[in-house]
Amino acid sequence: MDGKDVINLANETTYSFPVDSEAGTATFKMGARLYTPHGSPTAGDFEATITVDVTYK
Repeated sequence: MDGKDVINLANETTYSFPVDSEAGTATFKMGARLYTPHGSPTAGDFEATITVDVTYK
């Protein structure tokens, strides 16, 4: 996505990223891909839901 190493996030995985303290913002770039345990995914509609918990220290 941005030339940096890809980190696979799964259940109970944590990832730390910097916060711009001056602007009070942070950017978390994500990419997703379709997965099926039954072979290659095919074209069509899909829906997804993610839950993200953010802790700011």
